Amino acid sequence: MMKTINFLTSHFLPEISPCTNRVLPFIMELQQHYKVNVISLTEKGVFQEQDHVVYSDRVDIYYVNQEDFNGKNFFVRGWCELIYTLKLIKLSNALKSDAVVVTSPYMFMIPIAGFGIRGKKVLDNRDLVWEYLDDKSVVKSIIKQTLKLVMKFSMKTFDHVMVTNDFEAKLLSDIYGIEGVDIVSNGIATERYNKLSLLERKDDAPFTVTYVGNVGLAQNLQVFVDAAKELPDVQFLIIGDGVDMPSIREPVERNGAGNVEFTGKVEREE
Repeated sequence: MMKTINFLTSHFLPEISPCTNRVLPFIMELQQHYKVNVISLTEKGVFQEQDHVVYSDRVDIYYVNQEDFNGKNFFVRGWCELIYTLKLIKLSNALKSDAVVVTSPYMFMIPIAGFGIRGKKVLDNRDLVWEYLDDKSVVKSIIKQTLKLVMKFSMKTFDHVMVTNDFEAKLLSDIYGIEGVDIVSNGIATERYNKLSLLERKDDAPFTVTYVGNVGLAQNLQVFVDAAKELPDVQFLIIGDGVDMPSIREPVERNGAGNVEFTGKVEREE
């Protein structure tokens, strides 16, 4: 009898996001060997009419509709992520499986899944978001240190932990005492890479520096915008969206920086 994997994620199709791009190859590989239940939140403020969609013979998607909220406010974000994580865990526990894979960066996914999911479970820790919390104030410093302790004990409840890069693996080993961490970097499908490699630059096109991805706090694209101010003869292109977009876009528009262009989210073919 084929075994079943429950895969919990905060983002999945039809939403195009860095998380979707990371999770999709996992799902495509897992379905070669297992039945997969993808349990996902919808894009914020974009509801799915069908909460259960059959994606393929071996992949079913179960959606939890997610209201829009201010992801830049740490406390609002934390509360909303807590509520929606509880909904994902509840749905996962209602669907029988042989193992569960949980992917962050919703940080409360780690402790709630760690202590709330029964049986075998694997953590794909994409982002140590609590490490970005400014600890200059006493209150925020206490919150940060408390979260670090909670995450440390929570991660040890998982049977296996994955991260995206060497820095995170070293941090989990040295600071959190998590051993045997696997590094599974973000990648790109060979077919897509080949298409991009064949793109030719037009001779009359201006020299352009392009960023493609999430526009969040961790990416710190203010550095990108500051570089554009120093290099007025170079074009800068930001493709993507995220919680930090307003603070990045506002000074560019206010100062009339004509060498910075924002496209927002676009289809991959574009």
